[in-house]
Amino acid sequence: MTAGGQFVFGPGCALGPGSPDCAVLWHRNFLTGLDNDLSRPTDEFLRGLHGTWVSAIAYRVAPSAGLVGLKVLGDRADREDFERVLQALDWVAEHALQFGIVAVNISLAVARQGEAVLRQEPCREEAELVARVRRLWCERDVLVVAASGNDRRTDALTVPACVPGVVSVGAVYDAADFAPSKCTDTAFPDRVACFSNTAPFLKLLAPGERITTGIFQDLGREGEGAGTSAAAPHVSGAIAALRGVGGFEEDSAACTLARLVRTGRVVTDHRSGLQFPRIDLAAAAATLPTSTGDCNFDGRVTANEIERAVDILLARAPRIVCPNADGNGDGAVTIEEIVAAVNVRLHACPLGLVGVA
Repeated sequence: MTAGGQFVFGPGCALGPGSPDCAVLWHRNFLTGLDNDLSRPTDEFLRGLHGTWVSAIAYRVAPSAGLVGLKVLGDRADREDFERVLQALDWVAEHALQFGIVAVNISLAVARQGEAVLRQEPCREEAELVARVRRLWCERDVLVVAASGNDRRTDALTVPACVPGVVSVGAVYDAADFAPSKCTDTAFPDRVACFSNTAPFLKLLAPGERITTGIFQDLGREGEGAGTSAAAPHVSGAIAALRGVGGFEEDSAACTLARLVRTGRVVTDHRSGLQFPRIDLAAAAATLPTSTGDCNFDGRVTANEIERAVDILLARAPRIVCPNADGNGDGAVTIEEIVAAVNVRLHACPLGLVGVA
């Protein structure tokens, strides 16, 4: 896909997915069953820009990451949409190691034909989705991220955002110098966007209004869009960015989520009074690595190693007895680093873990 004459995901994409200098590693069309098919007419392809726009947002957040595109929807909704989403999640489970997949972004709402898309409680009854999300989380360390929906609800999320284990994402404004495209309220940073669904079981917030990627410029449009579809890939990109940073590559899915949730800026939804963390990637990237307290570099922290870290803190032992007790490498061991080491021992994560609905 081009934007202003430039390929959004790298110049190599002119030769197709998987080419050198192309961030798109693979593309599968679940409507046709074809991989890396470049035969679709240009004018038809341009009508389906939503997925490209969403992918471009994630890529802007994590420009060193690779992308895998899985097309599950056609130009019109049909009864096979839900089944294709399940097939795509199965595909990710089978190919996660091959492509190094760490996050699945789902910026859509879909349910089986005849079933409600909006749910006011975590939709544990969606057994097929629950099983696939759990498999990706537990067996592949892959987080499934989904947009909360644009129905202006404060008590419901769409499927699959409502599924337990899914990282559901609502939208906030990130500036004050514009008129919202979908709303009549006043925009200012960290105000929940009027269109965004929230609910007590929403996990995160991210920017979702006037998000510019450039992919619409060839069509004579302003190059921006809005919706929780835009908020979700900010989180997916953040996950990819964190898992590509030194010290965080070996994080579990649960630990990556904890970094985003625990460092997020708390935002109050003015419509309901509910509070949610808005992602702060810089703060998450500044957290201590999972190696904190691992004195012998074997990938775990023992009680003895915690004792050594405490001895360093109390100046009863030199730092050389446990270099990793100094998790941030600033030359000193702090109470925060001792707590992080304890959390690594208990939860394999320096921030502890967060629950999922």
